[in-house]
Amino acid sequence: MLSNSNEPQVIAGIDSNGNLVPVKVGSDGSLGVSGGGVSGSATEVKQDTQITELQAIKNSLLVSTTLNTQVPNPFPVSSTGATIAANISRKGLTIYNPLSFEIFVGFQSTVSSSSYAVKLFADDYWEVPYKYTGIISIASAGTNTGNILVRELI
Repeated sequence: MLSNSNEPQVIAGIDSNGNLVPVKVGSDGSLGVSGGGVSGSATEVKQDTQITELQAIKNSLLVSTTLNTQVPNPFPVSSTGATIAANISRKGLTIYNPLSFEIFVGFQSTVSSSSYAVKLFADDYWEVPYKYTGIISIASAGTNTGNILVRELI
């Protein structure tokens, strides 16, 4: 029978009545099991055969360490909005607002100061969620116009 304490406990098994049986530590540091018709002591430690070694997982992963990055391109924004086209090869996209006013970014075909996903203030930087390949719309408030910097990672 497990104690009702909030302390983590190591489970040794389940007895014939379906009760969890905890591992007990002896005064000499030995591990033992007793309760519910189960008894004994630890004679060896075995690794769970269902656990895959980290190196085997690491070896099975295909990791690309090369990204085709573009130099940040000036991208015009205005209150009427502009759209960055969808790109199925996109791995990432960054937007930097060097302007003195805020811009509004969204994931739909149009965006405005009242309907947007992200608001970037002057000198803000934002990374589009990793591997998002859909369209990105950008607009400014009022009559403000200018160029932001956009870098697409392919």
